[in-house]
Amino acid sequence: MSILVTKETMAVESKHVEDPSESTPSALEEAPDPGSDVEILSRWPIKTQKRIIHKVDIRLIPVCGLLFCISLLDRTNLAFAAIAGSDE
Repeated sequence: MSILVTKETMAVESKHVEDPSESTPSALEEAPDPGSDVEILSRWPIKTQKRIIHKVDIRLIPVCGLLFCISLLDRTNLAFAAIAGSDE
C-alpha cells in the first residue's frame, strides 16, 4: 500500500495548516484583564515592579519553606507511627 503525494495534494493540505504567527490575537489577548497581574504591575515603572516582586518573594518564600518543612515532619511522623503499630 503506497500513498501518492502530488503537488496538488500538498497545496490542499498546506491550506489547512494555520501559521500561529499569522493568526490575529483575540480580544482577550489584546487587553489584559483589569484584575490581572500584568495590568496591575503595568501601572508602575519596571524598576518599581521588580522591587515589588522582590518584596513579595522575600516575604512569601520563607513562609512557604516553613510550611513545607512542617508538612514533611508531619508525613514522616505518620510513617513512623504506622511502623510502630499505631494505625489509628
